[in-house]
Amino acid sequence: MSAVINLKGFAELAANLESLPVKLARKYLRQAVLAGAVVVRSAARENAPVGSMPHYVGKKKFGVLAQPGNLRKTVVARSSRGDPWHRAVYQVGVNKRGFYGKFSEFGTSNMSARPWLRPAFDGNIQQVIEAVRKKLEAALTKEGLR
Repeated sequence: MSAVINLKGFAELAANLESLPVKLARKYLRQAVLAGAVVVRSAARENAPVGSMPHYVGKKKFGVLAQPGNLRKTVVARSSRGDPWHRAVYQVGVNKRGFYGKFSEFGTSNMSARPWLRPAFDGNIQQVIEAVRKKLEAALTKEGLR
């Protein structure tokens, strides 16, 4: 499956962004990418499956009893580690307490896959692009470049 996305105005935004000092450009780029990740995170929280009964997260003896809807609470957007430019890459996923979300997303040998995270991204691509564009435009307007 392939998708074609036409972006208009991003070349000008990128040129204006390059005219800023590197430290400032990184800051604004991180903020813009985070705005896009928040769109996906919100959609993923809506799509996350909700059980009907409490369940243990971890080993029963040492685990934590999680209430229905726990998976929704564990969906996070966090920046990647590494050099400063790569910190502008955000991951949307679950924290440790939501490790079991991958079982419904990808399936197991005992259950078929019921994707909820990937559709959150696929169904909101235009909203993600718009959120990133708006954040970049606001930053460049603030700096007097737009």
